Amino acid sequence: METFINDIKHRDAKLLCGYLKTLSYQESVEFVDEVVRAAGVHRRTFFNWKYMCCRIPLWAKEIMENIAGRTIFSPTINFQTDYDNDRVAAEV
Repeated sequence: METFINDIKHRDAKLLCGYLKTLSYQESVEFVDEVVRAAGVHRRTFFNWKYMCCRIPLWAKEIMENIAGRTIFSPTINFQTDYDNDRVAAEV
């Protein structure tokens, strides 16, 4: 059971980090600020989620996706292609 929880924790953190990498530094700071405010958690909690210290609760995932305006935690997303293509299209 613990291995399963660790797998989820690592997968979710990887997806969150993948999404954050698609943002500029300022955009990522603003995203973190909005999530912290909307979720009512400390910044330390957000970074615990990001660095795989603990699982991201479902309610927090929903908040993050609402703020991002897109799906972040789908197992079918490949950040190397899906998000990079969105960024290039937005720059054109």
